[in-house]
Amino acid sequence: MTVLGKRRLQYEEELAHESRNYDVWFDYARLEEDAYRGEEGAEDALKRVREVYERAVAQVPPSDEKRHWRRYIFLWLNYALFEELDTKVRSSPSPSLPSSPLAQPS
Repeated sequence: MTVLGKRRLQYEEELAHESRNYDVWFDYARLEEDAYRGEEGAEDALKRVREVYERAVAQVPPSDEKRHWRRYIFLWLNYALFEELDTKVRSSPSPSLPSSPLAQPS
């Protein structure tokens, strides 16, 4: 089993015990984002990142405590930033940036 696989299992076990541990969700999402970036945007890796974030934001804080909601909101913000910056930038070139003549089909 790879290091990535072992870390996934570790995070899954921790979340099985306490699904609202937002620190673990942050670490897990970061792990999957790094794997996605390392695989040059592989579709399966993108699905794993989205799945982790979707599962994380489904864990709504049970109380009105500000500290819980702050971490939860930061999860949402990280998810939104990932979608806007990582997936959009990889999928289409920015119109404000000139394209390289080497990238043009001949």
